[in-house]
Amino acid sequence: MLIAIGFGVAFGAFSGKKASLKRASQQLTQDIQGLYIRSIEQTKIYRLSFDRDERHKYLIEEYRPPMKKPKEDDREAMEKWEDYQREIDALSGDERKKRTRMDRGTFKAMKERILPTPVQIEKVLTSRMEDKEGAQKITSIVFMPTGEMDQALIILKVDESLIYSLKTNPLTGKVHLILSEVTEQEWKKETQPE
Repeated sequence: MLIAIGFGVAFGAFSGKKASLKRASQQLTQDIQGLYIRSIEQTKIYRLSFDRDERHKYLIEEYRPPMKKPKEDDREAMEKWEDYQREIDALSGDERKKRTRMDRGTFKAMKERILPTPVQIEKVLTSRMEDKEGAQKITSIVFMPTGEMDQALIILKVDESLIYSLKTNPLTGKVHLILSEVTEQEWKKETQPE
């Protein structure tokens, strides 16, 4: 009888962890597919940001274009704009040329998503990452109004026996769930054109 009780407790804990992992993967999948559609419908740029030090959550952010010159009578807005212009003017000519329009704008956090306990984001890889960027603190998946998004691999983990991999399709916004860990090498092999 004690063995049966012990087995029941262990099985209950395992199934609870598995349910949390399933909820986390569903939440992330819904956010990815929702932002893909939303960016097209609203002709806006969105992104999901993952902080390497905050493995239990991620941010949904909206892109705000560069500040436009305000009307002269709005003194407070004009001062902010002038400060912004001084920052740009302080850059060297080469630095200014390298900055894209997107670099000049900002992303504003809309929502913070907390994953169910004890699920954590083990790793996030995107098609925009270069080898040297692998050590960056923040990794983002960007959604464009043109119907494109970053190809990404997201590893969700509870422990060594409970790991899910989510792979995104950059042209359809679909998310493919794999009930095991996809290695970085496997993912890169799949994403690189032959």
